[in-house]
Amino acid sequence: MDPLDGATAVRSTLAGVATCATGRRVSPGELPPDALRRRRVDVLALLDVADPDDACARWWDAALAAAPVELFPRVLSGLLALRAQGTAIGAVTFQDRDRAIPRPGAPGLHAYQHLAAAPGLALLGHQLS
Repeated sequence: MDPLDGATAVRSTLAGVATCATGRRVSPGELPPDALRRRRVDVLALLDVADPDDACARWWDAALAAAPVELFPRVLSGLLALRAQGTAIGAVTFQDRDRAIPRPGAPGLHAYQHLAAAPGLALLGHQLS
């Protein structure tokens, strides 16, 4: 898998959310072939999720965290290496700040906290409406 290709993680996440919302096991293989080109709520509706928006709000983050792939391997170590060289770093994301910062116990959390606490790092978050 290309390190920047999150298709496997998104398919696994969609299946996980559908599993939680319907109470029956949904595997990534049950997703429609064009699932990655559709809005996630539309895919969930096709999987008989009664309220896809609520399901995403309730279970998306946890299902994504449980996905069996690392979306951007080596990014954190690369940022830490740049910081060690004195390079100022800024990260811009459309995610809210609480979604961009790993939860306690998440893989790489210690290194991320070390990086985030460093002078010269700006983490800006914005949520699209």
